[in-house]
Amino acid sequence: MSRLAIAAIGAALRALAADRDALAGDDVVDVAIAGDAAEAAALSDTIRELLARLHVGVVPAGAGGGARAIAHVTIDLTGEGAAIATVTDATSGELRLHRAVTREGSKAVVREEIAQKVQAAVEAELLERQARASPPPGDGRAGGGPAPGGARPAANEPPPERPVSLDVGVLGGAGGFASQVGPAFRVGGEATLALTGSPRPFVSIAAAYALPFESSDARPVIARAAVTSGRALFGVEVIRLGRAAIDAGAGGGLDVLHVEGHSAVLPRSHLLPASERVDAIVSGAVSLHVALTSDVSVTVIGLADLDLAARRYVLSRGPEADDVFVPWRLRPTVLAGLSLRALGGARGASDAR
Repeated sequence: MSRLAIAAIGAALRALAADRDALAGDDVVDVAIAGDAAEAAALSDTIRELLARLHVGVVPAGAGGGARAIAHVTIDLTGEGAAIATVTDATSGELRLHRAVTREGSKAVVREEIAQKVQAAVEAELLERQARASPPPGDGRAGGGPAPGGARPAANEPPPERPVSLDVGVLGGAGGFASQVGPAFRVGGEATLALTGSPRPFVSIAAAYALPFESSDARPVIARAAVTSGRALFGVEVIRLGRAAIDAGAGGGLDVLHVEGHSAVLPRSHLLPASERVDAIVSGAVSLHVALTSDVSVTVIGLADLDLAARRYVLSRGPEADDVFVPWRLRPTVLAGLSLRALGGARGASDAR
């Protein structure tokens, strides 16, 4: 069979493919390729294969894409060093792509590169048309259905932000408690419920446990203490910088203070039994939150507790009394930890808490 016959058969097959695209219900682009006929035919087939994945047909320029033509594609293969690919909007004539593709190496690789650039430009055109055709909110059209004119929906839009967010976290740190003891180390957790609108009012519920600590052993009697705390704080966000936010709050709660006396020299009968006191606490806090990912952030809290009760634990020696353990009325604490977004939108520049 002569080359002329083979070329005629190939042209006929491509014409059939063009007719199939023109008869299909999909959008089409018209393609004009200048250059060697065989190379142009191979490139046209590659473009047709990639655009078929977008449900877009390919017809030769001037073949009558009509109203369904969404773009005009022109490719110049006559240059020695590079092929020039141009894509324009079929309606407005707006330029979507004008790119020179170096023609070095395998012809198949060059064809694939040109076709991919055309595919990307056509896909962008489809997305823009779909956005223009999408119904405005509240027009009554059922969600998820195709827009008028057969346009296909783009990727799902993110859901609207919830009006509230819930963060849960774990914390650890230390603070002062009394002059007779070193830092009291605490571990605990918190849950924070906040409104998403500025200034992000929130309520935070926290519970913590101060690991057992002892007073100085310079006296014949020492005090061993442990504290269980609960707090409720109310506050607002006061500043936001990118992925970081600072908020301030105030509230209160209860401290359950367990104290037990111990002595290496006095018999047990000389010591009072262990005691537990429940004290009302007024608290204020300033917190820094830095988002690490969409759901996790680092939290650092500076907390000040005011004990409404004054207590002293003493060693009595007749009319004299020596202080063994005297909790401060005002007690500072620094806590740090990680918090997880359990409910609400992702953290980020617009939501650092």
